[in-house]
Amino acid sequence: MSKTAVHAAITCEGLVDEATADGVRLKLIAKDERGDVKLTGAAMIALEFISAG
Repeated sequence: MSKTAVHAAITCEGLVDEATADGVRLKLIAKDERGDVKLTGAAMIALEFISAG
């Protein structure tokens, strides 16, 4: 983690870490325009929220 400059443009990326019958786990990263990582994390999306029906 590093300090963030005022007015810095922060972008977020997500990669599928695991996909199961129950849902999808994502690895997330936020970084500035220089590529300095500002924040990392993970998210789990339950299949019930992404299935049509």
